[in-house]
Amino acid sequence: MAKPNHHRNHSMDAPIENQFPVDIYAPLLDRIDMLIEAARGSKLDDNLFAKYRDLILSIAVNLQLSMEQAVLLMPFIANADETVKHRDLRCFFECSPTTIMRYSEDLTQLVHRRYLFHKNQYGTIGLSLTKKAGNALTEGHGLREVSMANLSPNDFMKAVNELYEEFIDKRHLLPDEFNQELQILIDGNRKLPIVKAIENLELDYESIVFLLYFCKRLVYESQPNVSLDTLSELVEDFTTHGWAFAKGKHVLIKKKLVQPSGGEQLMRDMFTFTTYAKKKLLKDYDIIEEQEEEVDCSRFKVVKAKDIKEKHLFYSEQNQKELEVISELLSEAKWHEVRNNLKENGMRQGFNCLFHGAPGTGKTETVLQLARKTGRDIMQVDISTVRDKWFGETEKIVKDIFVQYGKLVKQSKRTPILLFNEADAILSVRSNLSNSHSTDKTENAIQNILLQEMENLDGIMIATTNLADNFDKAFERRFIYKVRFEQPSVEAKTFIWKTQLNDLEENDAASLARSYDFSGGQIENVARKVFVEKLLFSKEIGITRLVELCEEERLDKECSRRAIGFRA
Repeated sequence: MAKPNHHRNHSMDAPIENQFPVDIYAPLLDRIDMLIEAARGSKLDDNLFAKYRDLILSIAVNLQLSMEQAVLLMPFIANADETVKHRDLRCFFECSPTTIMRYSEDLTQLVHRRYLFHKNQYGTIGLSLTKKAGNALTEGHGLREVSMANLSPNDFMKAVNELYEEFIDKRHLLPDEFNQELQILIDGNRKLPIVKAIENLELDYESIVFLLYFCKRLVYESQPNVSLDTLSELVEDFTTHGWAFAKGKHVLIKKKLVQPSGGEQLMRDMFTFTTYAKKKLLKDYDIIEEQEEEVDCSRFKVVKAKDIKEKHLFYSEQNQKELEVISELLSEAKWHEVRNNLKENGMRQGFNCLFHGAPGTGKTETVLQLARKTGRDIMQVDISTVRDKWFGETEKIVKDIFVQYGKLVKQSKRTPILLFNEADAILSVRSNLSNSHSTDKTENAIQNILLQEMENLDGIMIATTNLADNFDKAFERRFIYKVRFEQPSVEAKTFIWKTQLNDLEENDAASLARSYDFSGGQIENVARKVFVEKLLFSKEIGITRLVELCEEERLDKECSRRAIGFRA
């Protein structure tokens, strides 16, 4: 809206009209007091600017402001500790709303010069005198106008950092004001390498806003990670950008400038500045590289793939097919191909697998052999160390497991496997909290943490259990692969007996397989006892003693036994 003629003619070089005697050499605060009283109820009309021209001019020169801006500053100085709204300005000057509207650009300039800042009070945004301006006026001078053009790389990044702080942290700038000042800063420093590099990327303005925030956060806070929530505060309409970030399709991700943060397992929707972006944009800055934190192994052990001994396992036809798919997925070549395809289609890239079935059917050993075959280390969680007697500590421990796994992922050449053995101890059915005890609430809190971490996992988690029926349905949904390990067939058990005891005759192995419904683990137990007795007594173990050892392995000794047909 155009300003009235009297506003445009208030030039510092205009001829003197009706002069009001004033000591222009009086202390600044004394002159400001005089102008406050003169401006109060003045209606901001020509008479004010004509009658008090020398007074206004002397203050404007001291503050490096226009005459209009100097007058508009007076109600804010008079109410230095309060938030001044448009209504308050109208009351102070006793003018119409449209008169204040005509001076909106001058108010914007006072914000730009940092004399004023936006302040939210009781849900209403107004303007208030900045502390910096108040200190300067007390000392008898104004704020020096600082040029934002032709800055050094460090001064440019300092200005960027201060601008984001004013907008995001302090909320002193409105979005339009922030965008205007950032554009002025960029336009005035187009010769800087960082600005040239950004322009060569051919990004839209809002993506530049995101990118510069990543830059300033890394340079000034040594933090490469930014949450989606923080990014949403940088622009007025984040809907399209938010969807693109969440689906991995944002231009900053496509250009490999930022990427989802796999190391921040507890922080959902985190994005990190890439090494490529650092090299391309921040050559002129001393970046303190984030040092890798040591992995805390107090609650788990890391089993190295190279230390796992090969072991032949025997599965049903169905189990064999299922495990071949998982083995192929975990091979290094296919792993990256599958993850990239999932990412392009906006799907999660983590894999949660459940191995369930009777004890001794080879669930844990299968995990070990998969790790050995695919060259992946295993982070094996000791469930007994998870629970803590102190209220709230168990939840922290469960969270920390995933934090430590995230660190291990970052430090490993190949994504390791997170193994929860006998997971039914923590992955149980959630309770109804309506009439539950505090222990039930704690259990539910643990379940909810696990559900969230499994949802956000960027890696490989395998849980084994003998009691899959005790699982909450929400857990069942989060396991992409669920393999039910079956008891071995008679043929498979015969082969296992022969593998464990090489000198056992085929007929005896077949008879043992038919007579005892043992799992592979139970057969191994008997075989170990045979080796122990051979060493202790230095003699071969006959079939009679072998049958006795099988009977000892059974827990249902009192039950009637099936007749077995071993030869004498």
